[in-house]
Amino acid sequence: MVVDGLGAATAVGKAASISIKLFQVVYEFKAVGQQTRDLLESTQHVSSILESAQTMQQQKSPFLSSEERRWVDIVLVDTKRCLESVAALIEPARVDLQTRNGYVGLMNRGFFVFRDSSKVAPNIARLGLAHQSLSAVMSVLCSKGASLQPTG
Repeated sequence: MVVDGLGAATAVGKAASISIKLFQVVYEFKAVGQQTRDLLESTQHVSSILESAQTMQQQKSPFLSSEERRWVDIVLVDTKRCLESVAALIEPARVDLQTRNGYVGLMNRGFFVFRDSSKVAPNIARLGLAHQSLSAVMSVLCSKGASLQPTG
């Protein structure tokens, strides 16, 4: 009798687990459009800062030491790679948003949820780190000025 009760409890637990997972998948399907918009905003923000940093790097390069130049170059290249990686991840959904009046199609929702969702969190984390490094670069570049003599 206790064994039957334990079996029933296990079955109920498994059914609840499956129901929760199903609910999660349905929620993820519905959230693809908003996630894509959020990632687009984040990548556009970082991309804008990257462009500013590249322009400032050209202007302030004479005032940087060789170590600073190498560091700035590495950060800019890493940030560009990170942006490309995130862009590739969201590109199909982004295209759908633009061509389907703000709607992501079922096929691209499925790809995003089942194929790409495990890549989203690590890429967001990388984008956050790239943003922090880029902010540090901007801080260094802004601290260099025309009143200083070039370091050659």
